[in-house]
Amino acid sequence: MRRATGVALAVIGPAAVGILRLLLPYYTAADNTATARAVIDAPGRENAVLWLGLIATLTLVPGLYAAREALAPSRLRDWSFGLTLLGYLCLPIVLIGDALLWTAADHNLEPATIARLYGGLHPSYDIALGVFILAHVIGTTLIGVLCLRSHALPPLVAWLLTISQPLHFLTTVFLGLAWLDLIAWMLTALAMGWLAAHAHVEYAEPSSARSTMPALRS
Repeated sequence: MRRATGVALAVIGPAAVGILRLLLPYYTAADNTATARAVIDAPGRENAVLWLGLIATLTLVPGLYAAREALAPSRLRDWSFGLTLLGYLCLPIVLIGDALLWTAADHNLEPATIARLYGGLHPSYDIALGVFILAHVIGTTLIGVLCLRSHALPPLVAWLLTISQPLHFLTTVFLGLAWLDLIAWMLTALAMGWLAAHAHVEYAEPSSARSTMPALRS
């Protein structure tokens, strides 16, 4: 993976999630029925949420790997990136709920019917949602702590990374401010991109490959 590609992936993934959450029609919905009505009223936004979710699914894990290479191996690195990876891997299951909401609204189902379908998803959905939330919040916070301890990032950037996902959790659960949620994820995107830009990866062509080139030309 080239450095520029790694930086782009590390930034795009969290940024896509941030924009996704800003567009969520039901960000402040009080219950499943209100969630259904919000999606019915703004199907275009829910459609965008699903496309952004696909982008995040394809970029979060490779971007995380690119950022990981900037840090020396340690137990804290294993735990922090392992937890974050575990959370990110649950994202496709979490998006099933949004796919159901959009599809049901697109088929003109009643809000009460959509609410029953949404509330009746398989228990694996709730487990995946819980793992996604806890694992990526704790994992990203630990990555920030690791960056503070190892000086892998400038102190201000490391602190912004450390507080970014607790801020996301706070605004999601208690404040209900989508714009603040966007800022939190953009802080994560900035710091992860910074890490990927300073990854200690060797991009030169392997010497074994270089040594065979003259023979191939002869």
